[in-house]
Amino acid sequence: MKSWFFIAILSLISVSIGIVRADWPQYLGPDRNGISSETGLAKSWPKDGPKVLWTKPLSEGFAAAAIKDGQVYLLDRVKSQEDVLRCYDLATGNELWNFSHKDPGEFDFNGSRNPPTVDENNVYCVGPMGTVYCISRSTHEAVWMKDFKADYDAERPMWGFSQSPLLYKNLVIVAPQCPKAGAVAYDKTSGKVVWQTPKLCDRTGYSSPVLTTIDGVDQAVLMTPLRSAPDEQEQEEQEEKPTFEGGGLYGIDAKKGEILWNYKGIACNITIPPITLIGNGRMFVTAGYEAGSAMIKVVRKLGKFQVHELFKTDEYDAQIHPALFYKDHLYLNGNSNERRNGLMCLSLEGKVLWKTRRRPSFGRGGLILADGMIYMVEGDKGHLYLIKPTAKEYTEVGMVKKVLKGKEIWAPLAIADGKLVIRDQHQLKCLEVKEALAAKE
Repeated sequence: MKSWFFIAILSLISVSIGIVRADWPQYLGPDRNGISSETGLAKSWPKDGPKVLWTKPLSEGFAAAAIKDGQVYLLDRVKSQEDVLRCYDLATGNELWNFSHKDPGEFDFNGSRNPPTVDENNVYCVGPMGTVYCISRSTHEAVWMKDFKADYDAERPMWGFSQSPLLYKNLVIVAPQCPKAGAVAYDKTSGKVVWQTPKLCDRTGYSSPVLTTIDGVDQAVLMTPLRSAPDEQEQEEQEEKPTFEGGGLYGIDAKKGEILWNYKGIACNITIPPITLIGNGRMFVTAGYEAGSAMIKVVRKLGKFQVHELFKTDEYDAQIHPALFYKDHLYLNGNSNERRNGLMCLSLEGKVLWKTRRRPSFGRGGLILADGMIYMVEGDKGHLYLIKPTAKEYTEVGMVKKVLKGKEIWAPLAIADGKLVIRDQHQLKCLEVKEALAAKE
């Protein structure tokens, strides 16, 4: 009884001083833009960094967490044999329940892949072998399951199926990106196919759809692989046997599945980052492997959607994580196989305002923004950074070394209720990042 009274008092204090707590129920947060509405977070850290509340072992991989109602959800991958959806208590780290499904298979950079998407009733996720899950939060059993391979003859890509389901009203939108279906929408309750698009691209990409509204039409925007200009031998082969000319960025009517527009300005065979929404039909598009970046604006004229390219550059790109849009600027991890730009700040006209290069490098670490601060992991060293986003210069206000271990620390971050949840290849960690109530009072 006393503990509940104490919690109630703390809640009242939080409300009285304007602290906002928010869930992180899917990949890249509530609005799928890498930004949380949380407030009351610490603006600096002690020398030893934020307090580690708990640590849990995981099987190898890259899957990030989703957080809702004080529960942490993560799709683990055990010994290349089964997908295991785990549910932890956010406050204590105790595993509350799990659901497992045998789905054997290996692939390059083996292990877990995809953040779940959570609503009031269910958890939706895509396993790296192509199984789509809808798991009940109350019974911990499958409500329905689908299989990209069995249903659409999809071939597992070299890194496994890597995407996070997008929820839209009563629909679960995913992207098999195979000849029989580019994108598919299932009914959330029954799993019945509501719509599916025709083929969108020649190979399966690794990007997740993002929801936006343009001129009153709700759209799922999906980045898919697009071949760059063919070399001489490939050109001869294409002349003998014409190839499919799809691919690139698509705007899909979220309600009907109709393809509304297509942009082919960024050509990349391996698409990973989703687009970053700027607003008013504008979106920042990027892909790694020297594909470059662009800003486009989608408008509707005479009943048809058109794409206008505002700028395009080969100077920078992002290989894994999308850019953050904050106060009329973009913050981008500009590292890839070919480039070492570090963290970058860009104007909305595409100008580079600053970049850290190798000081610090950040590897391919993830970044999110909450309460006006960027949280970023150095993906090849395990360091954690607190950064004040400003267009003037790189401003680091906190850093703690080796919070995570090993290399290939590429998973996205998650934050909710003043707690930052991060992972490396073999462990999940929760850190306390909220500002002390005493300091606010």
